[in-house]
Amino acid sequence: MRKYLLMMAMPFIALSAFASGEEKPTLNAVCVTLKSGGSKYVAFTDRPKIQTEDGKLCVLSMADNKQLVLADCADVEKITAESHDFTPTGIKDNVVVEGKNVEEIYNIDGTKASHILPGKIYIIKSNGKTRKVIK
Repeated sequence: MRKYLLMMAMPFIALSAFASGEEKPTLNAVCVTLKSGGSKYVAFTDRPKIQTEDGKLCVLSMADNKQLVLADCADVEKITAESHDFTPTGIKDNVVVEGKNVEEIYNIDGTKASHILPGKIYIIKSNGKTRKVIK
């Protein structure tokens, strides 16, 4: 009986997942999450190779055999593939809003933004006009 119920439910499960319409972010990095609270990211473009030896987890770049992450295996909580923004401030070099280049980005207090954080309000200056946006 369970087998038949599962067979009948499968098309609906597939359709509901297809119909959600949400685009998933592109996975571009290996994320090593540590129990101590930090996370370390390695871009797929570095062609990461994960190996363990002597109780240590090591992520190497296959391109140049450079060590990118080194952590104690006991401190590693999980290793996942994720979408990660590798720009140091979260502000990309060329920001475009509605087809127009953004000249400057300010915090809500009027100071020039050096970092972009989710859930904050920013003022965007583009073509002599300003507007408030929530990241």
